[in-house]
Amino acid sequence: MCLCPPCRIDLAIEPHDFRFNGGMAPAARPVYLATRWTLRRGSGGLLAAETQHEFGPRPWNQVSLFLELYRRQQAEGRFQLFVTASPGHSLHVSPNVGGLRDGIAAGVRLRFLER
Repeated sequence: MCLCPPCRIDLAIEPHDFRFNGGMAPAARPVYLATRWTLRRGSGGLLAAETQHEFGPRPWNQVSLFLELYRRQQAEGRFQLFVTASPGHSLHVSPNVGGLRDGIAAGVRLRFLER
């Protein structure tokens, strides 16, 4: 039994930014869109592609490819290999995903918690 849908789309619209002193801040990136597509599903894992986009001043785009293994009735695999690419050569601070550096990254992610 697979717990993940073949496609997921997340959309956040943030028309106003504020500062904690009560003033209005300039709009950082008012629209955030993320997608996740399952490309191939096997008995113990899957291959998925993700995209993340922020639209507005200083837009940002990121594309990722994940190989998730050892799923065992979980929404995400316990052992994940990934490659991520974001065009550009600067640092972005995102209200949705935190601080990010443009470029290419590869890594391993381990998940220990059951869902």
